[in-house]
Amino acid sequence: MLRTIIKIMVIAFAGRRIDALDSEEVRFPLSQVPLIRQRIENKLINLNCNTLICSGACGSDLIALSVARSLDIKRELLLPYSVEIFRRESVTDRPGNWGELFDQIVQELTLNKSITILNFDERDPQTYFKTNEKLVEKAIIISKKQSINYLHNTIGLIVWEGRSYGTNDTTNNFKKVAINQGLIIEEILTI
Repeated sequence: MLRTIIKIMVIAFAGRRIDALDSEEVRFPLSQVPLIRQRIENKLINLNCNTLICSGACGSDLIALSVARSLDIKRELLLPYSVEIFRRESVTDRPGNWGELFDQIVQELTLNKSITILNFDERDPQTYFKTNEKLVEKAIIISKKQSINYLHNTIGLIVWEGRSYGTNDTTNNFKKVAINQGLIIEEILTI
């Protein structure tokens, strides 16, 4: 008798926001959104993702949350501080109509009790690094509930241009946190 083994993945996710209009560096141009959406969809399918944990900034976070919804993947949203401040600071401050998508996702995940507000201080320069730690921690907790071999079923997925821009790079920090916790890293390139 042939037995099929289905490996179910919990994905901790982080990535680039859309480039600002006055950005000198190209990391994630708005024109790349359709391509990145397709790449994220393919990756979530290929990894057999059943749970996605991420924040909700404009760009890769909101794209991933939207794709996960369309694939009927469980979503967990972690925000470092209040919805209102996060929306202003990390969602609507860049090109594109991200506010409406953010509002829909927050509404859906609030109803599902799948949103966590971490209540960090928005003025603290370490807030996003602390949020990265919580994202990875939550992914591991969820994965432990699903499998004894939880580290084999937990992946850190990042969407970026493939290189760090320095010590304040939150995507690179997420990558380091995930690796330090034993997660395998998968990457999707934005350019």
